[in-house]
Amino acid sequence: MSTQKVKNKYNCKQTELYAVATSFITSLDEKLANFTALNTIYNPAYVAALQTLLNNARDLPNFQQRNEPSEILRIQIRQQADVNLDQWRALRSYIEHAFPPELVKPKLEAAGWSYFNEAGKYNWEEIDELIDSGREFILANEPALLAGGMPAAFPAEYETQQNVWRTFFNQLSDTQQDQKESTDAKIEANNTLYDRLIRIGRDASVIYRTNPTTRERFSFTAVLSLVSSSGPAKLKGKITDGANAPIEGVSVYLEEVDAETFTDADGNYDTGNIPSGTYKVKFTKAGFEAQEMEIVLGKGVTKTQNITLAAQQPQPLVREGMLMPGAIANIDFGEPNLQNATITLEAENAPMTFFASNMPSGMQTGMGNIAVNPGMPFSTTVAALVSQLGLFGANSYFNVQNTGGTSGTWRATLSN
Repeated sequence: MSTQKVKNKYNCKQTELYAVATSFITSLDEKLANFTALNTIYNPAYVAALQTLLNNARDLPNFQQRNEPSEILRIQIRQQADVNLDQWRALRSYIEHAFPPELVKPKLEAAGWSYFNEAGKYNWEEIDELIDSGREFILANEPALLAGGMPAAFPAEYETQQNVWRTFFNQLSDTQQDQKESTDAKIEANNTLYDRLIRIGRDASVIYRTNPTTRERFSFTAVLSLVSSSGPAKLKGKITDGANAPIEGVSVYLEEVDAETFTDADGNYDTGNIPSGTYKVKFTKAGFEAQEMEIVLGKGVTKTQNITLAAQQPQPLVREGMLMPGAIANIDFGEPNLQNATITLEAENAPMTFFASNMPSGMQTGMGNIAVNPGMPFSTTVAALVSQLGLFGANSYFNVQNTGGTSGTWRATLSN
C-alpha cells in the first residue's frame, strides 16, 4: 500500500478554488445550450452534479476539525504517560531494595532502563517499550520484588495502567492515520473538482474560439485573477532542534490553503507554489513545542523561514510523604542525566533534614545535610545537591528524616 502523500493540483487557496467553481457553475448554466451543441454530456444533470461535487468537497472537514481528535488524545496520552512513568520509578525502587548492589544495574536494564531517558521526553514508542519491559520483569521476578517490599497489589495495578496506556497509544496511532486519510480525501475531492473545471475550460476554448471574452469566463486562471489578488509564491526553510540538528517529519501547515508538508531527513521543507498573501503557519512534531507564526509571502517571492523547535520539557517530578518524628524515608526520582535540573525541598508542620545514606531509609552516612523548616523551601541544582550531600555511587541513597517533635510532610520537586 502506497504511503505517498496526496498533493493538491491547484495553486490557489481552497476558498479561491471554491469561488472559481461557483463562477464556472453560474456561467455553465447560462451558456448550457452552447456546451450541449458541442457535447451532449452537458445538460442540467451535469450542472447539478458539478454543484454536488463542489458541495461535497467544501463540506469535508477542514484542518482544525481533522486535527481535533488527535490533539485531544495527545493531551490525554501525556497525562497517562506521567502515571506509567511514576509506576516504573516505583519499580526501580523495588529492584534496588530486592537485589544485591552488584545485580541492580543488570536488573534495571532488564526492566527497561535503556528506554527511560527518551521516555521521560514523551517519546511514545520509548514509553511503550519501557512499560512493556517493566511488566515482563515483574512477571519474571515477582517473588524477589515482593520480598524486597513491593506491595502485593502493585503488579495488578501496573498491568491495569499498562492497559490504559496501550488503549491511548493505539487510539493515537489510529486517529493520526484517520487524520491523514481525511486530509487526503479532502485534497482528492478538491483535485477532482479542479480537474472537472479544467475539462470544462478546454471545451469552452473550442466553443468560444473566436470569442475571447466569453472564453475567459471558463479559464481557471482568468477567473482566479478576478476572485483573488494573489500571485504565485513559495515558502521553504530548515527546521532544527536546540543543538542545531535537523528534525525530520515536522508538519508545516498553512491554514489559509489547508495545505500541509513535512520536513525531509535534512530538516528541509518546501511548500511548492502557493498563492501570495499572509499565512498563519504552524510547525508541529510530537516531542517538540509547537510554533505558530504569521508569514507574509509577496508575489513571485520565495521566502526562506528557518525554525528552531525546542524539545518539550517533562512535567516537574514530585515526591512527597508524611513522617512521624524521627522517621526516615527514601526519595527516589529514578531520573538519569538531570545534573542541571532544579530540586526544591519543602517541609510542612515539622522540620525535615535531607541527607545521603548507604541504605534506603538509613541513617546519614554522607558528608553533609540540608535542614528545611516549614514554610522555608530550599532550592538548588541536582549537581550542587549531589556535591553538598555526597550522593556518589550506586549505593548512595537520598533520604529525609523528620527532625521535629510532631508528624510532618516533606516534598521534593524536580524540574528542568
